[in-house]
Amino acid sequence: MTIYKRNINKNLLRSFQNNPAILINGARQVGKRTLVEKMTKQDLSAKYFTFDDHNILFAASSDPYGFLSQYTEALALDEVQRHPEIFISIKRIIDETKKNGKFLLTGSANILTMPKISESLAGRIIIHNLWPLSQGEINNKTEKFIDWAFTEHKIPQLSNILKINKLIDIILTGGYPRSLTSRSAIDRNEWFNSYINTILQRDIKNLANIEGLKELPNILSILANRVGNLLNLQDISRMAKINQVTLKRYYTLLQMVFLVCEVPAWFSNNDKVLSKTPKIFLNDTGLLSHFKKLSKDRLLENRTELGPLVENFVAMELKKQISWHDLKPDLYHYRTRSGSEIDFLLEGENKNIVAIEVKTTATLNKKDLISLKQLREKLGNTFIKGILLYNGTEPLMLEDRIYALPLNALWDIN
Repeated sequence: MTIYKRNINKNLLRSFQNNPAILINGARQVGKRTLVEKMTKQDLSAKYFTFDDHNILFAASSDPYGFLSQYTEALALDEVQRHPEIFISIKRIIDETKKNGKFLLTGSANILTMPKISESLAGRIIIHNLWPLSQGEINNKTEKFIDWAFTEHKIPQLSNILKINKLIDIILTGGYPRSLTSRSAIDRNEWFNSYINTILQRDIKNLANIEGLKELPNILSILANRVGNLLNLQDISRMAKINQVTLKRYYTLLQMVFLVCEVPAWFSNNDKVLSKTPKIFLNDTGLLSHFKKLSKDRLLENRTELGPLVENFVAMELKKQISWHDLKPDLYHYRTRSGSEIDFLLEGENKNIVAIEVKTTATLNKKDLISLKQLREKLGNTFIKGILLYNGTEPLMLEDRIYALPLNALWDIN
C-alpha cells in the first residue's frame, strides 16, 4: 500500500508541541489513522489506541478517567466520536497536568459542533481538518499556488501540460487513498458503495438515532447534482419529499461526517447587494462522480457535465491547501443580487483578495473577464489578483493583475 506524505504533517507536529491537545477531523478513509500511526512511530513518543477496537472502547467507557490517567506518555486516540464522553476526562487531565503534547485525537465526525463538548475543550485543543489527498500529495510535492497567488507578480512556470483525458481521470478517481488503488472503475464504484454504507450504518447511526438512513443516499444524490449552486434547502426538501425540519437535520449530519462542504458567500457590511447564501460541494470528485453515475466515455462525449465537477475539484483543492498553508486565507464565493459572480475568493491578511474563476474550455473570451474586472475596480489595491483557471496549456497575463492559468497550476507551479 502506498503511504502518502501529507502536507499538513508539519502543522500537526507544531500544534502538538505547543498545545495540550490537537484534534484531526476528517471523513472516514481519508488517511487519518495512517497519518497518526506514522506520527506516533516516527515523530512522537505516544501510545496509540483506536475506539474502533471494541475492547479498547469498552475499557475507556467503563472508567474514562482511569483509562487515560494510567498512562504518563502522550496518547493518540483514534475515532473519538465513538466515545464523546471521554472529552470530560481529557479536559480534567489537561487541567491537572498543564502539559503540552498530551493528546493527539482523530475523529470522523465533527463532534465539536455539540455544545457540551465544544465548551469543555475551549482553549485547550487545536483543530485541524484532513481532507482526501490533494493533487500535490498524490504527486509527492508541496503546492505553491497560494504562495504565487498572494506574493508573485510574474507568469508562473508549470511542470506539465494537463490534457483532457488526464483531467477526467483525476476527477473520476478523486483523492481517497483506496480509490487511487482501485484497478478499475467497477472496483472503484464498489468501494464507494461500501464506503457510503459504512458511514450511514456506523457514523451517522452513532451520531443520531434516526429512521431515515435509507433516505440519505437519495439526499446525497440530489446534492451531487447541485454542487456549485447556492444552497436551497426548501427546493431540496421538495425534491426529496422530506419536510424542511427533517431535511435540515439530515443535511447537518452529512456536514458532520465531512461528506458535504459549504463555501460561504463573501460580503461586507457596507455592501447590501451581495448574496449571503453558501455554495454546496461534496468532499471529493470521485465520490461526486459516483453519485452522478459518470464514466470517462460519457464525460468525453458530453463536456458540459464536466463544469460542476471541475468547480467542485477546484473548491476542494483550495480547501486542502488552506488546511496546511501558513497564510490560512479564508475561502468564499462572490455573487451579487444582479447576477455578477466569481467562483471563489481567497481573502488573506489585511482583507487582500485573490479572485478565481473556473472555466472548463480551452478558449478565452472577453466575457470571461467581466466579473474579475468589475471586482478589481471595486476593491482597488486590495484586489491582489484575478485568476482564470482554464483548460488550456499556456499561463498568460491578460490584463493588469489578471491571469489565465491552466488548471494544473493548482499543483504544478515550479
